Amino acid sequence: MTTRLKEREEKVKKIKKLLLDQHILVHLKPNFPGVDLPEHLRELPVVTLKLSSLFRGSLEVQDEKIVTELLFNSEYYRCEIPIDAIGAVTSVGGETFAWTEPSDVEDSDRKEVQGPTRRRPQKVPRAAAAPQPAAEETTPSKRPVLRRIK
Repeated sequence: MTTRLKEREEKVKKIKKLLLDQHILVHLKPNFPGVDLPEHLRELPVVTLKLSSLFRGSLEVQDEKIVTELLFNSEYYRCEIPIDAIGAVTSVGGETFAWTEPSDVEDSDRKEVQGPTRRRPQKVPRAAAAPQPAAEETTPSKRPVLRRIK
């Protein structure tokens, strides 16, 4: 059995185990061959989806892919996610299990990244915005107090 098939089996096993809890976060490349997501997500470099067997839409974890119906902008969309497109999975408790990316290495060089690891929050730079004028210092005015009248 090739290393790629072993890794896929390990991913499926880990995903099924983690789905026994409330939900999981699946981190994937939306431009990976075979991924079917809503149009607005296809242009992003990485997408994180929240999956749960408790959600209203269906969820099926197969040997080759995950097929699920997820709610986007008040409409359900049938998503198909090949197991090989998944780079990492995060549990409810914050443990992240990561694997090497299929497109980055050859089959003979594949290894599972040491897991589980704790994912630490990272600061995300804010989008560049127009500079805001400095707020003028003013004395706080007394605001009228609203009272409930019965």
